[in-house]
Amino acid sequence: MTPDPEPARDVELRRGIVNHLLNLRRDGQLTTDAKRTVAASQGCTLRTIDNWIRNADKNNGVYTPAPRPRAHLTLHMRAELARWLGNRKGAYRQLRKDGKIKVSYATFTRMVDRDLAAGHLESFKGGTAALRDFELRNSRERGNRNDAWEADNLDTKVFVRMGSKIVRPQITHFDDAATDAICGMAVTPHAPSSDAVLAALRDAILRDEEHGPFGGVPTLIRVDRGSEFCGEAASQAMGAFSITRVILPPRTPWRKGTVETINHALTSTLLSGMPGYSPRPQPNGKITYRPGPIEDLYTWEEFVTEVLQWRDAWNTEHVITELGNRTPLQAWQDDLTPLRDIPRKALHRYTLREDKRLHTIQPSGIRWGNADYYTAEDWLRERIGDHVRLRYMPHHRRTIQVYRATDNTYLGEAYLKSEATPEQKREVLRGNRRVADRAKRDRTRALRNLRERRAATTTAEPAQPLNSLTQQEAEKELDRLGIRPPDQTPRNLPNPTISWGTTPPTRHPHSAPPAPHLPAPTSSWDTDPTPPASSPQTPPPDEDSQPPALETP
Repeated sequence: MTPDPEPARDVELRRGIVNHLLNLRRDGQLTTDAKRTVAASQGCTLRTIDNWIRNADKNNGVYTPAPRPRAHLTLHMRAELARWLGNRKGAYRQLRKDGKIKVSYATFTRMVDRDLAAGHLESFKGGTAALRDFELRNSRERGNRNDAWEADNLDTKVFVRMGSKIVRPQITHFDDAATDAICGMAVTPHAPSSDAVLAALRDAILRDEEHGPFGGVPTLIRVDRGSEFCGEAASQAMGAFSITRVILPPRTPWRKGTVETINHALTSTLLSGMPGYSPRPQPNGKITYRPGPIEDLYTWEEFVTEVLQWRDAWNTEHVITELGNRTPLQAWQDDLTPLRDIPRKALHRYTLREDKRLHTIQPSGIRWGNADYYTAEDWLRERIGDHVRLRYMPHHRRTIQVYRATDNTYLGEAYLKSEATPEQKREVLRGNRRVADRAKRDRTRALRNLRERRAATTTAEPAQPLNSLTQQEAEKELDRLGIRPPDQTPRNLPNPTISWGTTPPTRHPHSAPPAPHLPAPTSSWDTDPTPPASSPQTPPPDEDSQPPALETP
């Protein structure tokens, strides 16, 4: 048994009451009725009040209660409780058997309640994960729009018909922590991967008639430790836009409370009411994850439509108390923080899904998804018949990004042909006429060059053609065609020698005879490198090989 002082809050309260009673006594106003009134408010007797006053008199006017002896849990008792996973009855029975405790079971239970917090005792059953539910949590300031986003994947647990298959879609969304607005969302019929994250990120950043007013580039994004958010693709995309990615510790969903709140709202107000929602109790009381009759399930298109309509209603109609009874749209518009936007073309490399198939550019455009896509730009018209690859945004198929199939070079953007405006259609026709006029001018110039015309003359000289090009005009024409003329600058070349193998020039009759060809000198020669003409080492010249003797005039 060790002394256990009274709780500090009770001691301070009693000291204030006793100090007030002492002041009344000093002024001669302390009566029995006053002490009885104080005793009734504290739930004690009049004698207890007198004991408090006597305690203060003994301690120089300060109420100082003596510690009450109480029993506490020992380390052996705590270890036994942990061994029995928090089972008090089993731990007490084992302690009594080992002779480690002498108090009653009721006293032991009070000791456990007094010395162990609820989370500490719960951790004996579920470990550290169970203790997290009893931890204190901080709160963040909302800040301004786009200061921080939060991202997460939600398993809808709803079975949906996709053709002849049954799938369970996943939702990836980016939410603004300041206004609770859903800036971007992507739905996939399977477990999400990096392409879903990039698609949702692109949908969140873009701001136009199709994507709404929410978006821009945030300062940071808080994500969990999912591989799709921590992968290299997401890291490069966020780093390219100078977005700080904050990876939260595992099993701490409250650190991104905005996205978790939206997940709960989406599940409770939309997904749980769908016919294919799987965690639904059956008549036997058990929860099963069966899809149910296939004819009752939503189709994929119907499911995506419902989710996107719920997102629009959340952003524009749902009133949130923490926002001052405003909708996310009102909170976003009331915040005048400047936004940083990125052009659509700057996002196509990192935030679009790629179609693995090759597509051929036809005169009608690019056929994809039972629809034709085209543009008035010349790159599409000049590459009819070429193979290209496509990138696109899921659920936003009004435009596609086109890449050359050979080297994956970005060519441009094509839009849905059926939704082309009258101005876009006129621009296509103007482009066709522009190309036709350019080809016509080339053909006319070719026919003009083929027609031979001569200039008139007044002297007896050959007629000069009129269509001949001057030197300057010829050089310009060669430069236009990308052909470089040969260099006409004279070069300093060495004089021809006999080793070139050329025909020797004819010798003048009065010139001196050519010197005979001598062998290379050897070590057996004298100091004079030139041997004498009558040297025995040199064979006599062949008479047939000698040139004929010249007559002296």
